[in-house]
Amino acid sequence: MAVTVTDVLKANLVLVGGELLRGEEQFKVFRTIVDTEVTIAPGPGLLIGAPSDIPLPGHILSLNRDRIVLELSPSRSTINRDYPSKEGWDRLAKVAWHAIATSDLTDQQLRAYGYNIELVYEQNSGLPALRYLGERLFQSALFSDIGWESMGGSGKLNFMDDEERWQVLIEPRLNDAETTKIFLSLNLHKQEQTLPTEENIQDSLKKIEEQAQRFINLLDKSV
Repeated sequence: MAVTVTDVLKANLVLVGGELLRGEEQFKVFRTIVDTEVTIAPGPGLLIGAPSDIPLPGHILSLNRDRIVLELSPSRSTINRDYPSKEGWDRLAKVAWHAIATSDLTDQQLRAYGYNIELVYEQNSGLPALRYLGERLFQSALFSDIGWESMGGSGKLNFMDDEERWQVLIEPRLNDAETTKIFLSLNLHKQEQTLPTEENIQDSLKKIEEQAQRFINLLDKSV
């Protein structure tokens, strides 16, 4: 059997406890460095009324040409790229690094950060995704003593790899019981209070993409 990734839906970097680009000057420097149009909107639930070219506490920056959105608030900052291409990973890393390098975080306390990827893949077992996942994630005979026959399943799993924590969410795409496509979300969590460098970001984004592919390949061969 084989699996084929049909879409990488999104990838991102999340900083917990640090708000990037809080002031007008920081934003102006960032806009110049990224060399593309950047639009600003207030974050969800915030009042609208301040000048549109000045970022507020809790705001959203959009780089539409790159499909990159920065969701920035006092509790966390997320730099997200939708449908990243193979060539798009470096651009995401560079924009994320520019946002970090341009920001003054001296009075904030970074608690952790992490990377996420979401993708959809097609498996060629001939089974619906629900049944396919159930056979690979769970023992089909586990509840046979009480007369239950497995119809399938989905799961959330957590793993440790040295000091890194990985979380996997895997389920039928759009929770469709008939589809053969599978949705995978993979999170790499780092409990660190030191900001990542541009090289760290590039390496970690590459790693999470590779580990996602490795996971779905291993799962496919597990029966």
